[in-house]
Formats: sequence, C-alpha cells, structure tokens
Amino acid sequence: MFYNDTSLIKELFMSVYERASLIAEALHIDHVRKYTGEPYIAHPRKVAENVEAVIRHTCKESHSKIFLDEFIDIVKTVAVLHDTVEDTNANIEDIQEEFGDEVARGVWYLSDPDKFVGNRVTRKALTRDRLRNAPDYVKLIKICDINHNRGSIAEYDPKFLIQFDLETNALIEAMNLRTLNETL
Repeated sequence: MFYNDTSLIKELFMSVYERASLIAEALHIDHVRKYTGEPYIAHPRKVAENVEAVIRHTCKESHSKIFLDEFIDIVKTVAVLHDTVEDTNANIEDIQEEFGDEVARGVWYLSDPDKFVGNRVTRKALTRDRLRNAPDYVKLIKICDINHNRGSIAEYDPKFLIQFDLETNALIEAMNLRTLNETL
C-alpha cells in the first residue's frame, strides 16, 4: 500500500481514479513540469481529463452509461499513473498490487525503458515496439500525453520540438496511427 493516512470511510466512496490521483500526487510531490515549473501532477491529471473527453465524445450513445463510466475510470487511472514507474520510486508491482492487472498492464505499456537499457534512440525504439502491441485505450492515453507535452515544448523549446516531432511521428506510425491531428 502506498499510503495509510486516508480514512476507510473516505476511501470507500472514492473512485479508483480518485484514489490513483491522490497516490500519483503523493509520488510526484517534489516534481515540477520541466518548462512551466507547475506541480508535475497537473500533467497526468490533464492527460486523464483529455482521455475522458475524447472517449465521451467518441462513445456518446454507443455504450451503456454504467459500462462507459467504469471503463473511463480505469482508463483515467492508467493515465494519471502513466509516469509513476519511470519518474518515482514506485514500480510496476506496486501498481499491480494497488490497482490490479489491467491498470498495471496499461502503465507498463506507457512506461519508458530504464536508461541503463541504452541511449535515447535505443529506448525510443523499444517504446515503439512496446506500444505497437498496446490496447487501443493505451494508445489513446499516449496520444493525449504527447499532445499535452507538445504544447509546452512548442512554447518553451522550439529547437527540441523538431526532434520531438520526429520521434512522435515514428511512434504514431508504429502504433498504426496516421497523424496526431487525425487521431484526435
């Protein structure tokens, strides 16, 4: 268990996403966004919010509300936890123990390989291979993650944006997506 300072009553009424969001906030407590300096948790929460918006827009009347709400809760949980394994002391086993196999699997697909695996080019190739076979909801999270990161990079580091876009295009191609704009 990651924490034990929340009362059992409060925890019983929290969604899985709300609990994951609090845990992610605690794990990222000393982290800030590279370009903006805002608390890091703002990024995974924004990714989760964007994923929910896309899913709700896409699935307006094609699924039951209960099924859709449960699905969105799990997808948002994966989204809010997507950087915990690579950026905090949490590992994939912690995620699995706290949230189950499906959430752990989604976070695993979205986690970058460790730096000891190789240089940036090698790690990006491994990421492409991993995401090529990811479930569609994981690919959607990755697209929302890229989109949110791209906004900051475009504003604050246009020089790096060229490399970022090349890597993004290769990743989108590997995930069998044509372009970021067509996907969203």
